Amino acid sequence: MPSVCGQLVCVTGVGGFIASWLVKLLLEKGYTVRGTVRNPATGRYICSESSLHRGEVVEILAKYFPEYPVPTKCSDEVKPRAKPLLFSNQKLKDMGIIFVLVKQCLYETVKSLQDKGQLPILINKN
Repeated sequence: MPSVCGQLVCVTGVGGFIASWLVKLLLEKGYTVRGTVRNPATGRYICSESSLHRGEVVEILAKYFPEYPVPTKCSDEVKPRAKPLLFSNQKLKDMGIIFVLVKQCLYETVKSLQDKGQLPILINKN
């Protein structure tokens, strides 16, 4: 396996369950990790194309990668989904920032993990 010592990786939402485990794995593999967290202070910006509920994330992953045992819903989801977070990234777009769609980011993340041998490539039996 190629050396990754010192390669820099940015993980968003490091305070969350999935991201915290991802950070642990990356650190164990020798990556240098930088993380972002949502700042609840008013007047701050979340630099994002959109906001997804974790249930939507697993739905996207299950659609793109049916060969993996992705759950259809989160095990701790006891309440219906709350209203989505409302925010505008228009000011950032006006400054010329181009956003990558969340679906594309998730797809490219899985493909990158496969390419680097961090995630086994499974055969889709469908």
